[in-house]
Amino acid sequence: SGSRLATGCGDKKLRFINAATGEVDLIVDHGDLVWCVSWHAFGARLATGCGDKRLRLIDAATGQVEREVEHGEEVCCVAWHLSGWLATGCRDKKLRLIKDKALASKEKFIYEVV
Repeated sequence: SGSRLATGCGDKKLRFINAATGEVDLIVDHGDLVWCVSWHAFGARLATGCGDKRLRLIDAATGQVEREVEHGEEVCCVAWHLSGWLATGCRDKKLRLIKDKALASKEKFIYEVV
């Protein structure tokens, strides 16, 4: 909806910020620095890539971690596609493509590209 922003930081925290006031309204701790953040197209959740080698899916309303997916190295970039695919880039030089349904069913990866 554009009413909130999210930012990751070197202090191992994801912050949700009210766009109208600039106030932080929710903080989610991570295991290492947060490299990247990407909102899902519908705004209900987002994905974070982290230095602890994990992709996290986070409920934007509650800050609850819905799912973690282990990677080989730090997750440096994440991006959602409108079709429901999530792409992750990692320091292990692999691109991973994960279908939204696979995230719900706890499958690891749909495609892994070296």
